Amino acid sequence: MESTNEIFFRFAGYEYQISYCGRYILVEDRKTHESEEFYFSETGEGLIEAFLNASPRGTTIREILMNLSKKDLIITE
Repeated sequence: MESTNEIFFRFAGYEYQISYCGRYILVEDRKTHESEEFYFSETGEGLIEAFLNASPRGTTIREILMNLSKKDLIITE
């Protein structure tokens, strides 16, 4: 993920943005457009693990990504 800046995807009525360089996860409700931001202090491998273990909507990012295909993701480098 170190060559990846951001990942965008939709899951269960929410839009997710994971920013490696900004060290945050942004989750927006697609109906109400209300959003929450989750910030992380970890860096490098620790940040990646923190992202994957985060569960901003009750399901971990790891579980969500395991259920998405590459076509469901927008990845910027």
